[in-house]
Amino acid sequence: MNDFGEHLARLEEQRDDGQITDEEYRDLRAQLLENRDRGSRRLIVGVVVVIMLVVVVVIVAAA
Repeated sequence: MNDFGEHLARLEEQRDDGQITDEEYRDLRAQLLENRDRGSRRLIVGVVVVIMLVVVVVIVAAA
């Protein structure tokens, strides 16, 4: 299971055990989703930058 899934499972366990309230669970779950989305965007931007660099190197090498 990935980190997101593990964190979400822990939050659900804490909610079920009464360690956190439903409102706290919703807030923490929303933060997890935001962090996951932010990480996905960073990964996509990184891949695009690498592809652009490869294209530039190929163009320069071909010139």
